Amino acid sequence: GSVRDLEGWHGQLYARLDGASASAFRTWAPWAHDAVREGEGSLRFWLDVQAGRPVAIQGDMVARGVHMALADDRPVMRFDRLSGRAGWRQGRDAQVLFVEGLRFAGEGMALSEPANVKARLTPAEDGRLRAALIEASGLRLEAFTALASGIPMPRLVHDWLDRLKPRGFIDTAQIDWQGPERFSLKVWFSGLGLDGHGVLPGFSGLDGHILANQDGGEAVLESTDLRYDHPHVFRQPLAFTRLDAPLVWERLPQGGYRFGARRARIGNADLDLMLDGHIDLPAKGAPVAHLVAHLPRGAGNAVWRYLPRNVHDDAHAWLKRGIVAGEGRDARMVLKGPLDRFPFVDGGGEFHVGLDVHNATIDYAPGWPRLSGVEGRLEFKGLGMRIDARRGQVLGIELGPVQGEIADIHHHDSTTPLNFVGVARGRTEAFLEFIRQSPVDVHTGHFARRLRAHGEGELQLRLSLPLHLSLIHI
Repeated sequence: GSVRDLEGWHGQLYARLDGASASAFRTWAPWAHDAVREGEGSLRFWLDVQAGRPVAIQGDMVARGVHMALADDRPVMRFDRLSGRAGWRQGRDAQVLFVEGLRFAGEGMALSEPANVKARLTPAEDGRLRAALIEASGLRLEAFTALASGIPMPRLVHDWLDRLKPRGFIDTAQIDWQGPERFSLKVWFSGLGLDGHGVLPGFSGLDGHILANQDGGEAVLESTDLRYDHPHVFRQPLAFTRLDAPLVWERLPQGGYRFGARRARIGNADLDLMLDGHIDLPAKGAPVAHLVAHLPRGAGNAVWRYLPRNVHDDAHAWLKRGIVAGEGRDARMVLKGPLDRFPFVDGGGEFHVGLDVHNATIDYAPGWPRLSGVEGRLEFKGLGMRIDARRGQVLGIELGPVQGEIADIHHHDSTTPLNFVGVARGRTEAFLEFIRQSPVDVHTGHFARRLRAHGEGELQLRLSLPLHLSLIHI
């Protein structure tokens, strides 16, 4: 037949260009159209034809100084180096697009790791997407995020990428989408991170994998250098040197999802924590928690870091300054109930944290002698905080038992006091020394400095100090 009879064409066309310019790319690589504005390099490609129609094409490229625009309304992407294989093929009921060994380097960007992406797209009879199978490996998110502004995508996707700045490495990933009611996701990642935005927390240094489908899923999250920043919950970023968190989730019969943790562990120099339980996120209504945590070890002078933002500023400031040293042991936390009722003063839930305190030093007010060697029990329950000290000392005076309490650490009230009641025993001279080293000495004209005493004494303590330090008066 005639070469003009395109329907009679069958076979494969091969072409190779060495040292080609951008104009040659546009001529010999018709899929490039006007996308390639500048650049030079080498190209080879294979075009499969059946009955005069292209059914597959793949090409290899090694290029330098490439300027590429994928859409008129998107910025030009500039590559110092660009290499890899790309292709497309048409099947009986689906088409496949793929990229293999894609590597690139832009201005101020290191050469990316070889990335592979394959997408099998199955259209429905009305032209809409009926199914999609996407597989990827070797994706450095920072590199692809840097190019995102030049890739045609919905504006919402561009906005989220700009705000969240995803980073990390996708080792392998697979998305099998058969519709909103039938899909699966498998992804293994390392060094994953996002910037926080709104109520979403920021984090970095996360390793692990996720297996999910329309009914639920499971994940294992690990890290030896986790950074967590959630300004809506904590006043400052947190850092952890250990995370080992097996997580599961499932659909609730009434709608929504249940997220559970099975012996999740997280730790750093301040604490070791093990967490079990779940949080329900119903389709309607507030999240409902059912969590139990155990802290075998915790640093007393770090308690303030992990208090939620709803602990009011004066109580937070006192705990940051007041607990100078000490170790918490065998801490237990219980959080049960709808979180919109936290801390459950009117019932409907339970919140309780209790821990044994060992060898604590407490600076309860500026200018007053510190308490040291405190042994006892610290508890957060409902609105308040309470410490029951079996023993301690101050300037050689033995203390115990002593109870300290802040009735409400959640609501702001500048007059909220820290109340102490208890017993002190020791040499009478030590009691006078306590007065000499406290603000009372100035306000009594240094009267105690002229006194001398002998013998032993016992004192019934009752002290009330406002948490707002500026309100402390003698």
